[in-house]
Amino acid sequence: MRVFIGSYGQKRQEDEFISHLQAHCSGKLSLTFLKFNTRSGWTNKLWKTPYECLKYSIPELCSYKGRAVYIDVGCKVLTDLSDATKIFRQPYGWQHAIGYRGEFAVIDCSKFDMLEWPKIEKMKRLGWNDMSYVSHMSQLGLNVFGTNPQWLCDPPENEHMKIVRNAIPFSTKI
Repeated sequence: MRVFIGSYGQKRQEDEFISHLQAHCSGKLSLTFLKFNTRSGWTNKLWKTPYECLKYSIPELCSYKGRAVYIDVGCKVLTDLSDATKIFRQPYGWQHAIGYRGEFAVIDCSKFDMLEWPKIEKMKRLGWNDMSYVSHMSQLGLNVFGTNPQWLCDPPENEHMKIVRNAIPFSTKI
């Protein structure tokens, strides 16, 4: 399974995330950390986090084939993510677990192989923020929100949660 993780690039946070992921996920995982690099050509002045809009390049990074999962590095995984790719099987390209929360999504990359979805090089020049991509997906009928709320919850944890938002803190300590 292909898992893309939005990250600030903090090794401790990434290591803790990987530890939770490996403890709960079965099968082979292909992990890619999406980190903003000032030399990458991306414009991120309007983004809430330095990596916020990199997730919209996932379909192209997957050559518009198969399914992928996007998750923020601060989320704590408490279940096998392969279950999400089975449950999130509606005819959409991008499924968010809960309304207007972008920390976790299941992506059918094949749905984005169309002229209307910008390629990465164009994305770099557009300078769009998160809502611009969400709005564009909505116009193309590619996304849906709020299909499985148990998949992204706020702390404190309980036995029904699959993923807990903001559970792995960003630390300024080295």
